Amino acid sequence: MLYGLQPVYAKHSRVMILGSMPSALSLQKGQYYGNPRNAMWTILCSLLEEPLEEDYQRRLQMVLRHGLAFWDMAYSCKRETSADSKIREVTPNDLGWILRECPKLEAFAFNGKKAYEMFCKFYDCKGKILLERDIDLLVMPSTSPAHAALRLEQKQEQWAKILPYLTKNE
Repeated sequence: MLYGLQPVYAKHSRVMILGSMPSALSLQKGQYYGNPRNAMWTILCSLLEEPLEEDYQRRLQMVLRHGLAFWDMAYSCKRETSADSKIREVTPNDLGWILRECPKLEAFAFNGKKAYEMFCKFYDCKGKILLERDIDLLVMPSTSPAHAALRLEQKQEQWAKILPYLTKNE
């Protein structure tokens, strides 16, 4: 059984990026998007016009400063490899809890179709979930190196959909 990472969020977070479950390398490092071949940090830094920091804590500070948050759909699961297709026996994270913790949250941005499919299995695909609150659902292309169908520039174009939600919160 694998257990995911703790959420990264602030009270002012407006967009929560939801993955399915961190890769084996990310879990080993205890870092979101810890595989250097994952495009998440490159994409976010480009969109937010920030330098790509090597230090993980500085990366997290950038995420929070811009009103972003990270979490995953799975609290726990079984998976033999890092492939999303191998995920089974999922216990979901409590998104109702995170909505109470983040009153300004306006959107969930799913990092890939698997995360969105998991959301639909455990919650309401129509966008009105828990607490009768409107949350926009943005299904983004996976930033994983396994998702090579799109070039980095194409992924970045799609991920730019999060920008209207964000405000810089110093």
